[in-house]
Amino acid sequence: MLAAHRRWGLAVPAGMAVAVALISAGMAVPHLRMIGYANYLLVWGSIHQWGFAWRDGLLTRARWHPYALAAVGAALLAGLVTSGAFPADMVGPGNTGPPSTALLAYAAAQVGLVAAAEPAASTLARPREWHRVQRLNNAVMTVYLWHFVPVLLIAMAFYPTGVMPQPAIGTAQWWELRPAWLALLTAVLVPLTLVIMWAERPMRRLPAGAGRPGPWSPVLLLAGLAASLASLSQVTIAGLAPGGHLPALALAACAAGLAATLFSGRDPAAGAQPQALSPQQHKPPKAA
Repeated sequence: MLAAHRRWGLAVPAGMAVAVALISAGMAVPHLRMIGYANYLLVWGSIHQWGFAWRDGLLTRARWHPYALAAVGAALLAGLVTSGAFPADMVGPGNTGPPSTALLAYAAAQVGLVAAAEPAASTLARPREWHRVQRLNNAVMTVYLWHFVPVLLIAMAFYPTGVMPQPAIGTAQWWELRPAWLALLTAVLVPLTLVIMWAERPMRRLPAGAGRPGPWSPVLLLAGLAASLASLSQVTIAGLAPGGHLPALALAACAAGLAATLFSGRDPAAGAQPQALSPQQHKPPKAA
């Protein structure tokens, strides 16, 4: 059973990556561009599966696996960008709307490098250092959800004045401005994260669900998730104000979906807080 899991574990993200490439190629046909939206699931799903592969020890079972993933990702990314098939800007519409093969290659290079650095990070297993890692880990989701706000604030403050111009990506001036940009973004992000985490504290006392679960819970949960995902997908594709107007129907459907999810019942174990695994706790499973 374990051997079968290992054999198919890496095949799942690999198969999804192949599907991403096929869909990206199919988008070149004018009447097939809509299939590109499947890459929202396939690209982010591949990265999601790499996380499981790392957690199960599949990604690092052989020492060369992370290096191979990083090398293949970097080589593919360089080829796709230099050929002009995809822009170098990984956060622009050319690579994120919908997610592209280049974005997946970029993620593969990053995941491979991080996984390759894991043995060196095992020095953090000492209690004092690992406690610091756990404290920083508490801010990860807040940073993820709010990290673009400093970009918008600094852009609105410095673009119109010309103090911080935006030259063409990859030019010498663009690289020269990177340290200043990173310093400004960090100076805004750190206090913003602290304030938001302080404001989030009362929310931790909110219930994870309302009422007791029952036979209706799975149906209500699935309906709520379907409504939320469909409306969020519409907003992602069409924008928050298509034609200059808020998508009231999509936002109402999202609110209804969230409410249905909330009232699907409360899991008695929902109060448990997951903790980051130390390098000593996270070890690849032994071969069967």
